Amino acid sequence: MPAPVSTPLVVVLVGTDHHPFDRLVGWSATLAAEGWASWFVQHGATGWPAHAPSTLTGSPMLADTELRQLIDTADCVVTHAGPGLLMDAAAAGHRPVVVPRDPAHGEHVDAHQLRFAARMAETGRVRIARDVGELRYAVQQALRSRRTGAVPDGPGAVCDRLSALVTDTLARRRLVRSS
Repeated sequence: MPAPVSTPLVVVLVGTDHHPFDRLVGWSATLAAEGWASWFVQHGATGWPAHAPSTLTGSPMLADTELRQLIDTADCVVTHAGPGLLMDAAAAGHRPVVVPRDPAHGEHVDAHQLRFAARMAETGRVRIARDVGELRYAVQQALRSRRTGAVPDGPGAVCDRLSALVTDTLARRRLVRSS
């Protein structure tokens, strides 16, 4: 008799910024209602969806040990474009799905997450989702990759590249400001 197939766990992390991130939390509720995965959302300042399906659980904030345990046990990590969470996900062997906060939606003060996510996507180290359809596709791709063990170059190399990219991006920004 075959072993029962467990439902994959998608962990969504919006970070600790005081701006709400209604788009990502709402998209998570929509996709959780489809039933092909269980979703956990760290929703920060964002309110909880009024009609959250049973396949959606969450918490406003997480202790560091809880956060690391969730990332380690997740089948897919979805996050905003915060370098810290991206590095945590990469260290656990994930190629995260990134939904950058967009100031046009009141999700942040400027467009730095949009620029950073685009740069990270150029390296192939993250998948970007700009709408619920892209999020569905990117998460399903991540789940397929996770099942096959296809993590490019391993978590150490991903962290090294992410660190170098952050350093390079900050250095460029300093050069632009000093010109």
